[in-house]
Amino acid sequence: MVATRNGPLTSFMGECDTGRHSPDLFVSGLPETHDPSAVGSSPTRPTARYAWRNDAIGGSARHAEQVSGPGTASGGVGRSFRRMDDRSQGPADLLIRFAVRDLGQSPGSVPVHGPREGSAAVPDHVRTADGRRLRVDITGDPRGRPVFLLHGMPGSRVGPRPRSMFLYQRGAQLISYDRPGYGGSDRKPGRRVVDVVQDVAVVADALELDRFAVVGRSGGAPHALACAALLPHRVTRAAALVGLAPRDAEGLDWFAGMAPHNVDEFHTAFTDPERFAARLIPRSAAIRRDPARLLEELRRDLTDLDRLIVSDTAMRSMMLRNFREALRNSPYGWIDDVLALTGPWGFDPADIRVPVLLWHAAKDVFSPASHASWLAARIPRARTVVDPTAAHFTALRALPKVIDWLIEDVVVRPSGTTGPGAPHGGAW
Repeated sequence: MVATRNGPLTSFMGECDTGRHSPDLFVSGLPETHDPSAVGSSPTRPTARYAWRNDAIGGSARHAEQVSGPGTASGGVGRSFRRMDDRSQGPADLLIRFAVRDLGQSPGSVPVHGPREGSAAVPDHVRTADGRRLRVDITGDPRGRPVFLLHGMPGSRVGPRPRSMFLYQRGAQLISYDRPGYGGSDRKPGRRVVDVVQDVAVVADALELDRFAVVGRSGGAPHALACAALLPHRVTRAAALVGLAPRDAEGLDWFAGMAPHNVDEFHTAFTDPERFAARLIPRSAAIRRDPARLLEELRRDLTDLDRLIVSDTAMRSMMLRNFREALRNSPYGWIDDVLALTGPWGFDPADIRVPVLLWHAAKDVFSPASHASWLAARIPRARTVVDPTAAHFTALRALPKVIDWLIEDVVVRPSGTTGPGAPHGGAW
């Protein structure tokens, strides 16, 4: 049983419930050149025309060509992408079959959304107005309902996420990018949480997306809330999984229930940022050389369930690849994330007017559940789900269900715009 703001919630996780997660729900740590979009296309959906990087459904690669060119200094697409043709399709019997909930539309009836009709290709990076490069990754249905996934801390665009074919079956297009300073994205010194809004808008504009949902996990959760607050004309729904409240949250004991190591790191970042950065730089270098080191550092604070999750071979592979990619160029994505989270966010969660789902784990010692309670009391249209047996990394299992909630009420019109539709039901 899971406690929610609107009463008890049963049938909570569906295919992601209390047992070990199905490996089919998440991408694994495969090389970026692996192209699972070549796996057989559904007979009721058009064949995808783009190569989605960092995806992990097996299958032979389609024919592709690499096109490159300079990005635009004024903001927009950095012209580096792969274009697909339709000459190769994998066998349909390789499609992974999920026990999915009916979303109220047959797969073939999902109207165009995402890159509009006539779009030639999908970028793997964009340029912001100030010339910064943002590395982008897109998985799932290229004509599906768009959802931005904002990664954790430290993290990157290749972090754990549902498999492309899982998303495809649900009619979802998942967009992730490296926050500044992580992976392949240029640093933005002194950034605040609110600065994510401009970056998400730049990526959405480059992909010709008018409206979209957004979800953030852990360190990405406050960034998702920023988008909900400041892009109400574009964000349809938002979800924050195991996130933090603002450091200056009135009436909240911010460190209560938090693991001692996290208390020390956040306190140092807040009181002595230069000392914090000086400590994290050599630590990041060591983790970049051996990403397993970070999991070992965390192990002492993990619950039994979290240990089980991060010990799973596929999940561990994903997490190690994620950490390595996050820190491959510098430690400053991580440093700037912590400083942003412990400084003024630049927006008030009480200003959010779009529907928000706050998913939290009662046994989380990295982001205590009291933070979700504080946010729930201030966000007018928030729904809160607190799993009494879960801890921090259980949020990875909840993500597919959360994505269902994010897209379930969205009607995608042929023009590429979205609007409210008839609810399809569901536990949330």
